[in-house]
Amino acid sequence: MTRLTVHNANKEQLKWMVEDRDSTIRRLQEEIDRINNEKKQLMNGVCDYIVGHQYTTANIAIEVHDGMVQAVYTDFSGGVNVDVYDRDINISSHADQLALDQVEKDIDTIQNDEKWRAVW
Repeated sequence: MTRLTVHNANKEQLKWMVEDRDSTIRRLQEEIDRINNEKKQLMNGVCDYIVGHQYTTANIAIEVHDGMVQAVYTDFSGGVNVDVYDRDINISSHADQLALDQVEKDIDTIQNDEKWRAVW
């Protein structure tokens, strides 16, 4: 059986081959366009999410009883991380002094980090 090629095809067969090629190209271009549209929609969604959360103010309430944090509340749907640095350590041992030194170091690191800011 002879394979149909451009060199051995008659005029009708060539026309059919060109139409088939054009149809395949159109289908591929439609698929590329569909994928590009999906990517654009996804990126728009990601950008909308980032912008929507970038300017959201998180209200945070911290409940303290007898010098201990009892609960942390927020109205921010994205959640928050809370670290408590207690400077009111009663220094009665070298370990207590080391703990206070670490608290001071951690607070100093946060205060000097441009990503952090005092809000209260």
